[in-house]
Amino acid sequence: MEALNLRSALEKGGAILDENQIKFVSAIENEMNDRAKKQEEAYSKSLTEALRSVLGAQEKNEKGETVTVAEQLRNLAEGLEKVEKNNVRQISNLEKFQLRKMVREQHNDIVDAIRNGKDLEITFNAKRAAAIYTASTAVANDTGVLLPLNENYEFESEISKIRYPENFILDVISNRQVAKVPQQIIKNEQATAEGAVALVAEGGTKPLVSDTFLRTLTLRKKYAAHIEWTEEFEMDNEMLYNEILAMFEEKVVRAWNNGLISTIVSNGTAYTTSVMDDTLVIPDNGLAVIACQSVINGMNFNADVVLMHPSDIVTTMFTQDTEGNSRLLPYMQNGQINGMRVVSSNAITLGTAVVMDSSVYREMHSDFILRFGTYNDQFIKNQKSAVGEVFSILRIAKNNLPGVMAVTLSTVRAALLKP
Repeated sequence: MEALNLRSALEKGGAILDENQIKFVSAIENEMNDRAKKQEEAYSKSLTEALRSVLGAQEKNEKGETVTVAEQLRNLAEGLEKVEKNNVRQISNLEKFQLRKMVREQHNDIVDAIRNGKDLEITFNAKRAAAIYTASTAVANDTGVLLPLNENYEFESEISKIRYPENFILDVISNRQVAKVPQQIIKNEQATAEGAVALVAEGGTKPLVSDTFLRTLTLRKKYAAHIEWTEEFEMDNEMLYNEILAMFEEKVVRAWNNGLISTIVSNGTAYTTSVMDDTLVIPDNGLAVIACQSVINGMNFNADVVLMHPSDIVTTMFTQDTEGNSRLLPYMQNGQINGMRVVSSNAITLGTAVVMDSSVYREMHSDFILRFGTYNDQFIKNQKSAVGEVFSILRIAKNNLPGVMAVTLSTVRAALLKP
């Protein structure tokens, strides 16, 4: 059996591990490999004993016919294959959640074992929560769908899902995952600056400078939902049940990402005026975005990202003059508008854009948390519930709010149009 190399797998996936994280991952890796080795040895021992039993038996079947060793081995192999089918399965999504929870719960014990060279024992019981979905209502046949009477059909296991915009905002703003998201963050912000530094002659009086500060508060948010199901549903629809758990996580994570986008858009400042107003004969979306960039940069920020709807990007790329000739746009190169990275998403309302200095926002979040349980009379009805949630806190200093503009493109184009 090939040894598990968890560190290599994480690094191939783009993870960058520090020294303590490498020790932590290696400890788990070694424990899992030891467990696998012991299982393999036990399996080999059982196989050897079974083989000896077969080869030492009378080489005649129940009809008195001589049975060759090859036939005995083939019968043995068929028996082992049945055992494997009954006992070996892929780890489900639910068990992955439980395993992740177990590692979090035993984190202190694992760290203590690594630091002090103690034996490390990890206990993981892959309990299947018996995952309102019912066996009779969750799945229905579309019009005209009937199970055929013959066996010449294939049931496709992959589920076709409703399409949603991709989650992208965490690729734009600074963020990190933590074990415990603080309930609030209190920040001191510079409010005013009085006086000024000056050149002072020998013996001259130095000018007084002073600052005042404002204490601001940002509160944590929780994005959560729950699902319910019957034991019969999970028992009769195992693949669908595991897929529903994965889809449930996707829904919560999508709501969290959409919440971040909504906050950024609502906090964005509107377009008022720029040096480009009343100067352009044919203003387009790209020039409207550049006008916003000039405003942001003029306030000592660095506008480096623009969020736009895909259709608005297309109309920016393919533009014609008044005679129908295609126009080359020198400010659009390599997926950028005047040096700003363009992020395309259907999560951005058509006809609008967000132009921003991506460094002004910082976000902190928990992992996706999944808990199982019952409430009210669910226990006596063979029903279960799962709660999924993500804790998040998105912060921006008040004096950094001008670093983000949320605009209607037609409004900006109208301001740029030369009378």
